Amino acid sequence: MLNLLKLLGKVPFLGTAISFVTGNVRLVIEYLLIAVAIAGAATALTLWYRTNYLESRNDELRERITNVEVINEAQDQTITDLQNLRKIDAEVMAGLVTDYAKLSKSDAAARKKLSDLEKQNERVRDYLDEPLPAELVCMLNNSCTEATKAGGADRKGAATEQPAGAVQKARPASGAK
Repeated sequence: MLNLLKLLGKVPFLGTAISFVTGNVRLVIEYLLIAVAIAGAATALTLWYRTNYLESRNDELRERITNVEVINEAQDQTITDLQNLRKIDAEVMAGLVTDYAKLSKSDAAARKKLSDLEKQNERVRDYLDEPLPAELVCMLNNSCTEATKAGGADRKGAATEQPAGAVQKARPASGAK
């Protein structure tokens, strides 16, 4: 190692530096200690700032998590309420379907009875063949005008000029007398 230092000492700039270091060892050690102290202080300062930043960021994230938890609890409650409403709606719809089925059966039975009665009884058949009064037709169709409601002259045409889907005679036209 000593031979290497002598060899490097002959290089112009490097030789001057080697002779300075070997001649002032204490000064070089002091400068190195000062450099290490400055580097340590810089590292400590950097870590202190970084720690403060991370702590503030951590506080922000905790606050956001708290807010999200509150929102999630509210949404969970809303979801529970909606599920309860869905169950109630399902029960109501099942009731409506059941009621509709009952009404459909009742309607079919009433129509069959009416049809049978019409076939068997001539007075009923004649009654069902009569046209409905104009006031009744416009009331059932929601097509009454103020004059019709008040008994005006335009009532006569109400039974003949019926809009699509209007109330018809009680008995279908295809039935025979």
